[in-house]
Amino acid sequence: MQRSSVRLLPLLLVGSALTACEVGPNYNLPTAPTPDTYREIEGWTPASPNADAADKADWWTIFNDPVLNDLEQKVSTTKH
Repeated sequence: MQRSSVRLLPLLLVGSALTACEVGPNYNLPTAPTPDTYREIEGWTPASPNADAADKADWWTIFNDPVLNDLEQKVSTTKH
């Protein structure tokens, strides 16, 4: 009886491995409605982040947070 169990074991393992590889139905990518153009939307203006006169060197100081200011002074931004 033990011999037939040993012979049956590889067949069961192969059979279970093959059934584990079954895939589901073919996936169809859903369509999403998108406008033909974005720039013609009313009120659209291009961004110009460098056009303002704000000083961007120490940008975190606008929050007036002494902990953040202290942390920023401890950060080393130089590459080694």
